[in-house]
Order: sequence, then structure tokens, then C-alpha cells
Amino acid sequence: MIRRAPSDLVREMRILIAEEAFLWELTGQVTDYLGGCTSVVHGPWQPGDCRRVLLRWFDSGLIQCIADAWGTTGSREIVHFEHDASWRSRAAERGQFLILDREDARALLDDPATWDRDGAGAGVMVCESDAAEGLSFNDWLDALAALPEDLIYEK
Repeated sequence: MIRRAPSDLVREMRILIAEEAFLWELTGQVTDYLGGCTSVVHGPWQPGDCRRVLLRWFDSGLIQCIADAWGTTGSREIVHFEHDASWRSRAAERGQFLILDREDARALLDDPATWDRDGAGAGVMVCESDAAEGLSFNDWLDALAALPEDLIYEK
């Protein structure tokens, strides 16, 4: 089946999720350097548009929110991250990550004002859920079907 080309917003949100981007990175401008003097600029996007796409994918079970629990420095020293947010006590630790409770994650995704380097959303990233493993890009597009077409597809 031939589909229309997805919007720049949808393509880049999907890439940012695959890259486990921080919430504060989601609305910003992204520049792809293609070599020489050639580059392609994506965004910036309206926080409300990002919110709508992310919530559809979240409600479809395709994404979740995570944060680093610990990491290592260049000298292999283990550093534990402190997250001064109400969600911290409800997050489950899995490896070096904290998996936010679904209710807490949805509340953060629903409020772009929290997508900042400080406050409740600081240190929180979006990533694929286990349920999204192996799904095609078309499956991700299908999850957006209830949104306006001009948000999902190129004009």
C-alpha cells in the first residue's frame, strides 16, 4: 500500500524516541549535517504538536519514560543520579535506568511546561517500550490515525 510521506515532526519524533532523547530536546531545532556545506534543518516544533504525537504513541503502548539511575565517569567511577521529583519514589529500577510509572510518565508528556532541564522533567527521556520492539514505521503511523492529517503527513 502506498502511503503519503510522514510529516517532518512525526519522522523526527520517532528518531528522537529511538535515540532516547531528553524531554527538553523534543521541541528544539535539529540539524543534520550531510557533508560538505550541506545540511537539513528540522523543527523547531510547537510543544502542543509534539505533545499530541507523543501521547498517542504513549497511549498505544509504544513509548515510555525513563531516567538514568546511575552512570560511570571517564575514570570508571559510578555516579548515582538524584532526581528531585515526585515520580522518583514510584519509578522502577531496571539496570542503570529508572522506568517511570505510567501515570507519572503520562502526566509529564501531557505537560510540555515540564520539558525542561530543571524541575520534574529534568533527566527524563522518552524511549521505545518493550511492546514496540519489531514494529514497522507504518505501525507507528497507524497509532496516530486519530490525529489531524496535516500533523501526521507532509502537505
